[in-house]
Amino acid sequence: MELCAHETTSPFKIVNFLELVGEAMGVEKADLFKQWKMMQDVDRVLAEVAKQATTAGLDLESVREVLVAHMLGEQPCR
Repeated sequence: MELCAHETTSPFKIVNFLELVGEAMGVEKADLFKQWKMMQDVDRVLAEVAKQATTAGLDLESVREVLVAHMLGEQPCR
């Protein structure tokens, strides 16, 4: 999870081993965490998940704090 944001600046694809297992079983599912982490834009990610977070009874400011901590804590090398 920590390395996926580095894909934007590296010449290779970062793949979660569970993606490989799923693919071998014929199951494919988008890695949303990876997509969001590669965006490096907490406000854009929050906009995408706001409806689900609100439905789940989560405070959007708390969700934003978690996103900042987990999505921006590990920045790609530049």
